[in-house]
Amino acid sequence: MSPKPTPRAVFPCALLPVATLLFCVGCREIPLAREVGRDVDVVVVEPEPAGLSGARRQQHQDSFVQVWETVRDKHWDAELNGLDWQAVRAEFEPQIAAASSDDDVRQILGEMLSRIGESHYGIVPSSVYEDLAIVEDKPTKLAPNDRDAAGNVGDAPSDDGDDNDAETGDATTAESKKQTPRSRSGKGTLGIEARVVNDMAYVFRVEEASPAAAAGVRPGWSILEVDGRSLGKSLRRIREHNQEATTQQLMLMSSVHGRMGGRVGDAVPVVFEGDGQRHELELELAAPSGESTRFGYMPEAHFRYHSKRLTKDVGYIHFNMFMDPVTLSSSFSESIEEFMDCPGLIIDVRGNPGGIGGMVMGMSGWLIDESGRHLGVMKQRVGEIHFAVFPRAETYPGRVAILIDGCSASTAEIFAQGLRDLERARLFGRRTSGAALPSLFSALPNGDRFQYAVADYVSVNGHRIEGNGVNPDEPIAFDPEAFARGEDPDVAAALRWIGSRSGS
Repeated sequence: MSPKPTPRAVFPCALLPVATLLFCVGCREIPLAREVGRDVDVVVVEPEPAGLSGARRQQHQDSFVQVWETVRDKHWDAELNGLDWQAVRAEFEPQIAAASSDDDVRQILGEMLSRIGESHYGIVPSSVYEDLAIVEDKPTKLAPNDRDAAGNVGDAPSDDGDDNDAETGDATTAESKKQTPRSRSGKGTLGIEARVVNDMAYVFRVEEASPAAAAGVRPGWSILEVDGRSLGKSLRRIREHNQEATTQQLMLMSSVHGRMGGRVGDAVPVVFEGDGQRHELELELAAPSGESTRFGYMPEAHFRYHSKRLTKDVGYIHFNMFMDPVTLSSSFSESIEEFMDCPGLIIDVRGNPGGIGGMVMGMSGWLIDESGRHLGVMKQRVGEIHFAVFPRAETYPGRVAILIDGCSASTAEIFAQGLRDLERARLFGRRTSGAALPSLFSALPNGDRFQYAVADYVSVNGHRIEGNGVNPDEPIAFDPEAFARGEDPDVAAALRWIGSRSGS
């Protein structure tokens, strides 16, 4: 049996002896395969045309044993929440032995891991993992039958089954089918952040100075087509596959963003509908804005931070991830000091996928003036870690509103739930993704990577975020029409709450 490679930590927190997961940060195309399956082409790998060799079968068998033993030995709960893990092995090991392709093995392992009932357990194909870890600007020619992270096959067009979408009546022309598909592998961006409602994708945010902003794209517009293909059927399949999952919105957003990504400089045809008109635009992918940051073995990400006064009495802070500790900590400190005289503060973590868990300790210290408080407990197989609050000499005294939605995950969820439990913040928006477990990546003998959780988070009031999410105090449905009018209902609700106390 092959020796077990050393696991690689995902965004370990400098303050904690545990790796706190950044859920999908900077890597749109790495949702858990067991949750997405074949509905998102970025994780689909073509089965090998021929049967597996004896050596390859042994690699898969060794990988199965490593995955099973890792769960047995590393899961935060030695009892696996009552799951008979030995019986699970007896059920799935024969299936691995009978598998006829690499893809079959991945599906079998994914099904086995789904029995745990938690996110952050999944198999990442080697090609996808490597492509996400090392992003290149230069074009990469694919050999026949090779597949990139976007699901495109060399010397052959990609087909996601959306050529004839009954919802739009549009059909991809025969001429376009002959064209080699644009690779969606790369770090280029249009500067669009999307949300999905009723299988329709909408523009949620448009970054300043982005290709989308320069073309006049506005929040609230619907996104009908990308690269000549409609999105409706694909989004519906993902929704149906993740019907009960709290991560559904995160999966849907990931799919839309993945379709609009690619190499810097490539042109992306996108059809929008907004302001009563159809907009057929060809947008050129640009390098991401913000500060480039990298942590551990994960791909490069780009950190963005923004703050302003919405009114003379209300400060507003938004940042896209809990990363770049020096920049985020100093920027957050400066903003709090600037807004110290404001009766209210809005912290926007909508779409924030998390990051370095330990950062919430220092940041919450600007908002809580009592020592000895904590934002929750990280439970490990041996011992517990408390997310202790470290109060500053002077803390912000006003009301704190936190904006959340279905694309808020991991550290963002811990931050929101923890402050709410301490009665220091009120939450506005939509339920979060319920993906808060810290995890590691481990290389398998067959070349794939295994992602597994090593701890569990429970809030101060005993709320388990994983699989449940964080519910807002004031639920607000996403309203594309309001955004198209230049309104933000989440912000408006927070302002009303702050104003009810301040008298403004």
